[in-house]
Amino acid sequence: SFSAGGFICHNTGTLVATIDHLVSERGYSPGQIMTCSFTRAASAELENRIETQAGISGVVVGTTHHMARDIINRNRPNLAAAVRNTKGADKCFKIAMKQVEINVAGYQQTLAANKEVLERIEGIPGWRSIDILRSFHEQVSKGRTLSEKQLAVLPKFENRGGWGSSRRYPHRWASSEPIAEQPTLSLESRWKQGLSDSESGEDADEPRGISKYWTTPIGEWFNLGKPLVDEKGGKISFKRAQLAVENFKNSRVSVEQARQQFGDTPVVAVYGAYEWLKKNDPVYAPAMDYTDQLITALEIVETDPQALAAEQSRYKVILVDEAQDLNSVQFAMFNLIGAKADILGYIGDDRQSIYQFRGAKPQNYVALTKDPAFQTKTMTYNFRSGKTIVDAGNRLIAHNEDRQIPMTCQAREEKGEGAVKAKTPLTHEEGANLVAQEIKDAVDAGESPKDFGILVRNNAESDAFTLALIVRGIPYRTLKKDQGGYFGKPLVKALTAWI
Repeated sequence: SFSAGGFICHNTGTLVATIDHLVSERGYSPGQIMTCSFTRAASAELENRIETQAGISGVVVGTTHHMARDIINRNRPNLAAAVRNTKGADKCFKIAMKQVEINVAGYQQTLAANKEVLERIEGIPGWRSIDILRSFHEQVSKGRTLSEKQLAVLPKFENRGGWGSSRRYPHRWASSEPIAEQPTLSLESRWKQGLSDSESGEDADEPRGISKYWTTPIGEWFNLGKPLVDEKGGKISFKRAQLAVENFKNSRVSVEQARQQFGDTPVVAVYGAYEWLKKNDPVYAPAMDYTDQLITALEIVETDPQALAAEQSRYKVILVDEAQDLNSVQFAMFNLIGAKADILGYIGDDRQSIYQFRGAKPQNYVALTKDPAFQTKTMTYNFRSGKTIVDAGNRLIAHNEDRQIPMTCQAREEKGEGAVKAKTPLTHEEGANLVAQEIKDAVDAGESPKDFGILVRNNAESDAFTLALIVRGIPYRTLKKDQGGYFGKPLVKALTAWI
């Protein structure tokens, strides 16, 4: 079974009604039905509506990752610790990005140079009571290097024999309280202990200790000793690197295959370091991220006939919502698990796929229309909008020549008023000023600001509309979750306070 929904059709309501029919009319028990939605919030809403509207409890409802974790825990209990440790995987990725920028030779050179700096600082009498020297000592002990400007400060203290011998700056760098003498660890000992998360700019509460690999090179091929930049010289951010690695894994491209195809580039090196750390880091391993969970679950049912048979016998009905946003791994997993089910249903809309940048493959969903094993049902009745809006939507979508599941939506005649006007401003600001001026003209003519609503796509547009309304003196309120809207932003608050 396969359903394709038109824009803003009632997919969740259809799922609830379908489950109600299967239980009350077809005789399925709730525990034989599994339904998946894309997010935790959507799954929670679906489960609540099944219980409150249909009066049915016991249906298995969750996300695709939830289902994957269940498969792993049932069939590979030895991997339970890794499955739970998604935070550890996140730490491993941050360390992996650091590993690419260091290598053994550079580490040894930095170690030698910083050892010399530490000896210079410790050779200054009373250095522990001098704030700036104590700060330098702490930085260098953590494996960081001082800038030329910072190094230029040291001779001023070395020539004076410490702060106490300087008449010009007798207490400039002095601490207000005496500092107790502490044993000084060697630089290499400090580095081998590794950095705490707070020392390396990370936020974590792992109780097991600190990974030495925050600063110490692993000594593998991925220690390139090069900055994380792309071919154009732009810095590769954490999110960008993470997305690239995720897409490698969603496409089931191994580290070795990535190296053969792209060479030892910074992103491929991050991928290699990340996979190594998740298995070998003494603090954060073993660990899995959410993509690992999906791939592991798929590999279990692909390679273990006994596990596959057990999973296939578990459910008689499998319903997957938002199927246009499934990636190839998720799609393959559901196809395998549902191969012997009475009903395997995919619900979605091929033109609402918004996660292709993260590996979603709507073409897999569309291909079901040509599969004789699947029956296609289209949902074309729009319950939320009037005919004027729905007809305008139909005309707009008709221009999408690549739409592969064509359909025309319908709506009630009496719902919705007025005509749809389309304008094409070039910028957020131009569009905001145009709309705000129309609202002002209407308000000046006697209409209420409460009669108008503005729907924006992102925060940049929201700020533009907010300012356009403010300069025209139009009262407004935002429905954003963050506090205070535009003028609630820390930078704006600081500037307005200063003004």
